[in-house]
Amino acid sequence: FVYRKGFGVRNIEDAVEPDDRTRYPIGSNTKQFTAASILMLQDQGKLRVDAPLSAYLPEIPHAHQVTLRNLLMHTGGYAEFRSSPPPSASRWCSRPAPSASTRTPATCCCRW
Repeated sequence: FVYRKGFGVRNIEDAVEPDDRTRYPIGSNTKQFTAASILMLQDQGKLRVDAPLSAYLPEIPHAHQVTLRNLLMHTGGYAEFRSSPPPSASRWCSRPAPSASTRTPATCCCRW
């Protein structure tokens, strides 16, 4: 048994109603599940949140300077993840993450 129905509106300007095939962007809905999964893996001894990112994803730029904890706290210095960077981007991030002693909201924002 599958219940199929849309609720609300899918287009506010035109008051278009959704149907059972309407797709919505999920935005940040998965972040808490990803974080909980990472913490569960740490509890099981399968990873460490204070390990450098390079221990798990060595191909990521500046991975030796960023920890999983930085990523969980959004202080890794990386721009928003996209499946492919915008056309103007030549690489993920042009500078390494700031050190904890110099970290500010402005230094944690990596611009394309």
